[in-house]
Amino acid sequence: MFLVWFRPCLAVGRHHGTFLPMFDDEFVPQKQKPKPKDLTPLSIEELYASIDDMKVEIARAEAEITRKKAVAQAADAFFKKP
Repeated sequence: MFLVWFRPCLAVGRHHGTFLPMFDDEFVPQKQKPKPKDLTPLSIEELYASIDDMKVEIARAEAEITRKKAVAQAADAFFKKP
């Protein structure tokens, strides 16, 4: 994290009269949920294929959750006080 000096923003427009962030990591935009895909033009077969793809992605996410929980449990066991 780098220090960015706190100073008034002199730019004309949306930020006029506001202050810039103190640290550069405040410039990082927040993650936003992706907008839902329009399913209207898809055929029944394409919808089933999309569901299959999503099931594969869910399985990947669940496997990653399991892996991360195992790492957290191992760290907890390692740093646990006697």
